[in-house]
Amino acid sequence: MIFDRVFGAYAVPGHPRTYWSGDSFCRSIDGVWLGAAALAGPWELIPSTSVPVSLRGAFPVPKERVRVTLPSGLVLVYEPGLRVFAVAGRPEVYVFEGRFLRYLNGVWLASRQQDGPWELSQTKGLPQLLLRKARPPDDGARVSVPSGVVMEYDADLALFRVADKDDMFFHNGLFFERRDLKWLDSTRADSGFVEIAPAKVPAALRAYYHRKEAGVPPRKGEKKQGAGRGEAGQAKAAPGAGKKAGVKPKAPKADKPEKLSRPAASEPDAAESER
Repeated sequence: MIFDRVFGAYAVPGHPRTYWSGDSFCRSIDGVWLGAAALAGPWELIPSTSVPVSLRGAFPVPKERVRVTLPSGLVLVYEPGLRVFAVAGRPEVYVFEGRFLRYLNGVWLASRQQDGPWELSQTKGLPQLLLRKARPPDDGARVSVPSGVVMEYDADLALFRVADKDDMFFHNGLFFERRDLKWLDSTRADSGFVEIAPAKVPAALRAYYHRKEAGVPPRKGEKKQGAGRGEAGQAKAAPGAGKKAGVKPKAPKADKPEKLSRPAASEPDAAESER
């Protein structure tokens, strides 16, 4: 191997874009980084952060659509509009920073291997363009994650309710539970829950429990605008309804006093008429 002072790593003669750095080999294939303990392999996906910064700058991700064939024979297609590699022939499966990503009806899964095992993953660090492409599930859609947990999507809260668990929810790779007026979270639904600050709980979920514990009916299932009408279908108008806000209502006009009629002129008496 020959030490390359520019990249700060040992180049391997006869093997393009292959270097020895730290305690392993690394290789770039059009923006995809592979690593191996031996030159003969096996080569596996690794994140770009595990290679020297100088190498990352020399072999950046492509700016146009290209096809990459991994040593395993798997074909990847770089999608510049998403800034990730899509796995050919496998919808909703991608490669990003050394991991395979899979979108399962509102839930992100990750694995180091193309066929799993798959684990729940958070979206932090993923390209925003990819997240925008992911279509949210329909209200009430059910999904079963690899651990066997079944969840149902609540469109009003924009998160999942865990089946058969009244106070357990799932959002962005984490399970949240409300217990004894405290918030807890875990990466698993069956164990590992620890208490967390309310600020770490999704805002919509906090608001939901604030209404629930205050005795206010939840928004989901509430009557729509126009509820509370009588049998005739007409809503009772609130006092002052229909008047412009901020305009002081006029005081009712006082009844005008009745106009007194002038007394009729009396006829002159007899004495007056004799004068």
